[in-house]
Amino acid sequence: MSLIFLLLLSLVLGCAGSGHQQFPRRSSSPQPRGSLIHPLLDIDSSVEFKELRPFKHLIEEFVREKLDQNKVIHVSIYFRDLNNGPWFGIKEREKFSPASLFKVPIMMALFKQAEADPSVLKRKIIFNGLGESTPQMLKPSQGIEAGKAYTLEELIRFMIAYSDNRAHDLILKAVKKEDLDQLFSDLGFSPLSFQEQKDQMSVKDYASFFRILFNASYLNRQMSQKALEFLSQAEFRGLAASVPSGTVVAHKHGERMYVLEQVLQLHDCGIIYYTHHPYLLCVMTRGKDMDNQLEVIRGVSSRVYQEVDRQYRGR
Repeated sequence: MSLIFLLLLSLVLGCAGSGHQQFPRRSSSPQPRGSLIHPLLDIDSSVEFKELRPFKHLIEEFVREKLDQNKVIHVSIYFRDLNNGPWFGIKEREKFSPASLFKVPIMMALFKQAEADPSVLKRKIIFNGLGESTPQMLKPSQGIEAGKAYTLEELIRFMIAYSDNRAHDLILKAVKKEDLDQLFSDLGFSPLSFQEQKDQMSVKDYASFFRILFNASYLNRQMSQKALEFLSQAEFRGLAASVPSGTVVAHKHGERMYVLEQVLQLHDCGIIYYTHHPYLLCVMTRGKDMDNQLEVIRGVSSRVYQEVDRQYRGR
């Protein structure tokens, strides 16, 4: 089965109908220990189809409450059950600045190169400490240090796990723009311009990067697994703060400040590995107080997890 077919199938799944569409259910047999992917080839269509009962209204009620309390200006949400395919969105077509969320496709472009030439990730780059990186309101606990040499793989991990902008900027000097353009073209998106006003994306469109990694439908299994492992090490405590300790969450956050408008954007998107029933959840927010926006992201994550747990626990 060709890569193009798998990619098209993944994108079709992402664009299909409402949360009541029926898709083949993936086999509930455990993946190999530590596996974070579930390729499309592993779909078991012989398993009886079951889906989550609709609960969009519960999340809408929570969001409405936070809007009424002026905790946020706007919230967009995308949810998908990765076993079965049912999904729902709340203002999922609204455009945002993904900001650091774009570090995920940058990682994917580099891992695509590494499929053909594994030595790419072993290439060492010295950080001379020069140049200014984009300011971060949420400071990473770890980052690259001036005067030290890092492999490209180490830089990618700093960029993803700690959202280190210095590592990100150093990577952009090493990656070819045409390679990034090729990835976005392959996945059906406009290439990055690296201009805030132009590089806008909806929560539903952005979520497709995580589905593609989960399905291993663009990168091979090894590289898809590596990407999700790095994402599972993310230190930002948004979606992950609202699920039980020990639950694997492969996710990435993004932040953006618009000084003139005095508006903040804060997002978190990722896969929550609920036992045998992983799901994808993305929340993008606009507001004037990052603590309030973080509270909303955590609140959405908590309510989604509780409902998934309530419905699946007895099955």
